[in-house]
This record gives sequence, C-alpha cells and structure tokens, in this order.
Amino acid sequence: MPIDKSELIAEITEILLNELQKLQSIAASAASAATEKGLVAEGKYDTRAIESSYLAGGQAKRVEELKVEIAALSRLANSGGGKVSLGSLVAVEIEGEESLFFLLPVSGMSLMHANQKITVVSPQSPIGSSLAHLECGDSFEFESPSGTRSLEIITIF
Repeated sequence: MPIDKSELIAEITEILLNELQKLQSIAASAASAATEKGLVAEGKYDTRAIESSYLAGGQAKRVEELKVEIAALSRLANSGGGKVSLGSLVAVEIEGEESLFFLLPVSGMSLMHANQKITVVSPQSPIGSSLAHLECGDSFEFESPSGTRSLEIITIF
C-alpha cells in the first residue's frame, strides 16, 4: 500500500484552500452586513447588529486559523517509520479491520486517496494523542462513541 504523503498533503492543502476561499467570501459578507447602515436597532430588544458583528468576528477568526493550518502543512517535515509523530500516516488494525490515520496539525476530515479512506486527526484529538509516540506493534485502547476499542499499529509511513 505505497502512499505518497507529499501528494496526500497537497490534496489536503487544496481542500483547505478551497474552504479558505469560501470562508473569506462568507466573512466579507458578514463584515459588510455588520456595518450596514440599514441594520440599526429598531427597539431595545433588536440585537441584529450585535449578532452580525459577532458572526463577522467569528468568521474572521476562523479565516486566520485556517491560514495558520495551511502554513503549518506547508512546513511539515516528511516523517516515517520509528515512532508516530506529526506527519505520520499510521495504519492501525481495529477489530480485524485496517484503518489509516494521518496525524497533522489540522483535523476533522476524511478523504479517499488511492482507493483508501484516510482520516486526518490532530495531536489534540483523542485518537491523535493516543497514537503519538507509539511504535509499530504497539497496542492501545481507545474510547469511541460505540465503546472501548482495541487498536494495534501495523505500519507507520
């Protein structure tokens, strides 16, 4: 199962860049709406302007976070073998089935690459923190919504 991690990182970066472009457009619309002159309170309980400014602030914050994540991906060193670390693509066996986890500074996505499902996890996620610093052959237990699951590391790319 040879997987080119640089190709995979490029694919993930492209997904994030597309998300960034959409989010920048949404953030610009939210900022415009928050400063719109027609958004003057019509009564003491009319909070549309305040809500719009909170939305604009939240969108702008997410845009900046996404820029940081994309920059971190571009600086990622090519790791492999040894212990699981940031940048490791890890094949694990979960109850007889093989799954692939990519430990990156971004998370919250799954994608198909070379006909294989790859789940991107961050070191801060429960599965990512459980994987960190383990080696091939190591086993560990993980709490999932469906209960405790036993995992074994098969390969580290």
